[in-house]
Amino acid sequence: MSGTEEEVDGKPVDQIAKIAGPVGGLWVAYNDHGISGASFANLTTFARFREEHHDRSGRPSARADAMPDDLFDAIEHSFNTGDRSSLTFDLRGATPFQQSVWEACLAIPAGETRTYADLAKSIHRPNAVRAVGTALGANPIPVLIPCHRVLRSDGSLGGYAFGLPIKERLLAATGDDTSYGPSISGMTMRVLDCPWTQEWAKPEAPQVLPPPYQMLLSADYIQAANDHRREDLITEAAGQGVGFVTSMKPARQIL
Repeated sequence: MSGTEEEVDGKPVDQIAKIAGPVGGLWVAYNDHGISGASFANLTTFARFREEHHDRSGRPSARADAMPDDLFDAIEHSFNTGDRSSLTFDLRGATPFQQSVWEACLAIPAGETRTYADLAKSIHRPNAVRAVGTALGANPIPVLIPCHRVLRSDGSLGGYAFGLPIKERLLAATGDDTSYGPSISGMTMRVLDCPWTQEWAKPEAPQVLPPPYQMLLSADYIQAANDHRREDLITEAAGQGVGFVTSMKPARQIL
């Protein structure tokens, strides 16, 4: 990103461009050190994002006519593959603890999720689960630093600074594994692509499924579905009162 930085009164100026993200427009701030900020364009105006970026970083910023090709290509690659290894980030101003949490987020493999406890263990702070959640809530570069891939240990979404509907849409759009841990009835698996969900969410449904729609499967069903993607298991699950499932994401046990 060499040559992207401008100056006003001798002070460096970050550039801000709007690009298409996985769930809508995304403001992205950047400079010669890397990507320095991001926000959802459908939730935040350019003026508001620029003000918030200045308050956090202490640097002025300006609207860019176009993002440099190499940066745009790297971001597009990250959206298409989930691989962020070609991106660089400017995390100046963050605490060492925040940086360690955000870097742990970047280490989550594409298409997978982790729990808040997983991240705490990965940074060698197993008792800092709540602090990890606070650091994720302060993530200045959502989507690109994928804090949406972090869930609670019980499989629920947890928190998200931009709202849980956005978090769920990101998980669905980016193909991240949304499997869950043990439950009293076996294993809970979220189903993100099922035509029956609207009908079964109605109050008069035999078994009301509040969003995010879930169903319960035993551990052997989960293992067999993982190993073989067996259609007969999906059909049998439909016979257990969860509706007819035409698409089911494989799940894995999180102990």
